[in-house]
Amino acid sequence: MRIIASLAVCKLHQDQSKFHLLAIALLLLTTTNLVSINFAVAAAGSIFGSSAQLSFWEGFFVEWASDHVSFLDGGATVQLKLDSSSGSGFASNKSYMYGFLSMDLKLVPGDSAGTVTSFYLASSHSGPHEELDFEFLGNTMGKPIVLQTNVFANGTGGREQRLQLWFDPVADFHTYSIIWNSEQILFYVDSTLIRVYPKKVGILYPNIGPMAVYCTLYDGSDWATNGGKTEVDWSNAPFVASYKNFYIDACEWSSSSSGGGGGGSTIKTSSNLNPLKENPIPFCGLDQKHLWWDGPNYRKLDAAALFQLDTVRSSFMIYDYCSDVKRYPNTPVECM
Repeated sequence: MRIIASLAVCKLHQDQSKFHLLAIALLLLTTTNLVSINFAVAAAGSIFGSSAQLSFWEGFFVEWASDHVSFLDGGATVQLKLDSSSGSGFASNKSYMYGFLSMDLKLVPGDSAGTVTSFYLASSHSGPHEELDFEFLGNTMGKPIVLQTNVFANGTGGREQRLQLWFDPVADFHTYSIIWNSEQILFYVDSTLIRVYPKKVGILYPNIGPMAVYCTLYDGSDWATNGGKTEVDWSNAPFVASYKNFYIDACEWSSSSSGGGGGGSTIKTSSNLNPLKENPIPFCGLDQKHLWWDGPNYRKLDAAALFQLDTVRSSFMIYDYCSDVKRYPNTPVECM
């Protein structure tokens, strides 16, 4: 009931009774997936030990403006601050090639127009840029924060999708997760699947090399709110976004060889329970199928997952590059 109540207070639809029904339907639709992904995380915890959930100091470092980064609850919660002098950010100590990456965010309260809070993966190699984005676009008081996801592959982006969340992302923490495997990329909000980016013939897919995790809070006045028409009101600064519960179950990329010929890169699972031999192909090793995030449920969606995804898209999506004929007169291949 608490979940349904929190959904109902979000003013995404003028017709509150209609929104209530959508929220309840979505809650029912996510039940199967909720069990699935929570079981997967629990299983990962039992298989991978304590390496699945990381403290900030185990997995990350302050990359930008350390005087704008604070730690609460003994370092369990990280707060990023934005004011007129600087934004701030942190990044993972290591890079990863496929896996499950997740954390909880509580977004900037109040008038957050022009601000951008992010959690994303980005290239940590010298090749063409690749990126998987959660970007939260601030808004004026009383208007909903917009979630934008994007995918960059082989140096090409422009694959934005935007949706309005079915809860208030400022009132409490919510979980945002990415599953990235050799067949598709899945974006989750809490346990709800909101986006799929597939690997298909003729589609650019992010698999050139490893990516690191980045989290930032910065001034996006030139684009984030109303297409850049509404800028940050610095009288409301400082703006603060909070992060906690860092989960990484992924294939860890090491830049040094572990022996066995040559000086190439090696891959190992974050658990270190099954050290993998050097592999010139950037995968998790030949036995990656044992990793839960690369199992059948996450390599190909079943009918229930597709129905859930369609429900989210039809109810909450406000922009899809696939439908933007001005930008893309010819429908992108991955949208077909």
